[in-house]
Amino acid sequence: MKSLENKNIIVTGGGRGIGEATCKLLANEGANVVITCRTEEEGNSVEKNILNSGGSAKFIAHDVTSEESWKNTIGITLETFKRLDSVVNKAGSFISESITDCRLEDFQDVIRTSLNGSFLGLKYGTQAIRNHGEGGSIVMMSSILAK
Repeated sequence: MKSLENKNIIVTGGGRGIGEATCKLLANEGANVVITCRTEEEGNSVEKNILNSGGSAKFIAHDVTSEESWKNTIGITLETFKRLDSVVNKAGSFISESITDCRLEDFQDVIRTSLNGSFLGLKYGTQAIRNHGEGGSIVMMSSILAK
């Protein structure tokens, strides 16, 4: 028996890296995985890979910094799978250059993606999970770059 059979899970930043690996693992455990990221090519590729492996997946283009995009993602998830059981907030951003070379706009983009995006995932994910009254989970992830 797969431990996540018929659980519906949104994974932000699911198009590559840790997010992609998370999507594949969750699908392998029986979850219906909603892959979200800004890059359609990456999201579609992960969706296709999971579907070709016999898993259940749906890609939704998603900007985690936008409330409207969160509402849309939650709405499509509920329309497709009827309920939401979990959100994995994995989307993040980082700056590779030194602080002296970093522009304020670049830093603000990191804050919008990593903090605001996580806040919105908590807010809208919690609302959707509470709708079915059976509990669920919100998982917050980051990479070593968060340090």
